[in-house]
Amino acid sequence: MNEKAFYAIYTQGNLAPYEEEGEEEAMDLNEARELLRQLREDQPELYERVTQLRDGVRCGYANGENGAVVLCRAGPYRQLYQVDAQGEIVSRDTARILYRMKCTPDTPAVALPPDHNAQVRRVQQAFEREVRARQAEQQHTLALTRAQQYVLAELRVLYAEADEGLRRQIAALDALFQQPLTRPAVRAALNQVRREQLTGRPLLEALTQLVQRHGLEGMEETPSRRAAANEEEREALPLIVCSEAWRE
Repeated sequence: MNEKAFYAIYTQGNLAPYEEEGEEEAMDLNEARELLRQLREDQPELYERVTQLRDGVRCGYANGENGAVVLCRAGPYRQLYQVDAQGEIVSRDTARILYRMKCTPDTPAVALPPDHNAQVRRVQQAFEREVRARQAEQQHTLALTRAQQYVLAELRVLYAEADEGLRRQIAALDALFQQPLTRPAVRAALNQVRREQLTGRPLLEALTQLVQRHGLEGMEETPSRRAAANEEEREALPLIVCSEAWRE
């Protein structure tokens, strides 16, 4: 406890010396959302133009210091960065960065510094590393269960011994059970298969019944699903949404 600040409260003294530096320099994100809502209602044409801006748009702003702000996106994940004049990341605090970016519609733009693109590229590289780390963590979280590993190993043994017609059925089951299975009933059924140590044709029949019983037929990969997955992968690529250079 800061005893001097505590004393100041009860003597109606000045608390300014005891407040954290820059504590007020943050934008309420609810306020930002409300500004966007008002813009959409009051100036729909301007709102539409802003939302349709292409990725990578840049601008310059004279706010008294050198540096930049960069907004990155990879799928639904977004990150706002502030960098100093040397391109080093100094903040990821969205509320504080938005506060520093506040300006009026009449605020003039300034020319971009020569090294702006290089600064943005360094931020993008840092963001790409962060995205790869997040993806690796997610893949680890969605790792195959022991029951799935058992089933897949046995299916591949069976595939090696099967004729062409049976191989198509085995390949479809293999693709299906490589996917994350989140339904408790399906996971429990697979655990039962593993406990019984089913192999060969009995395993194939048990898995086929499991698929039919739980309606998993639509989960196997199809051209349309593969196309959708490819589109999702493209959307998840790290990219620069916009950037703003700060100049003195």
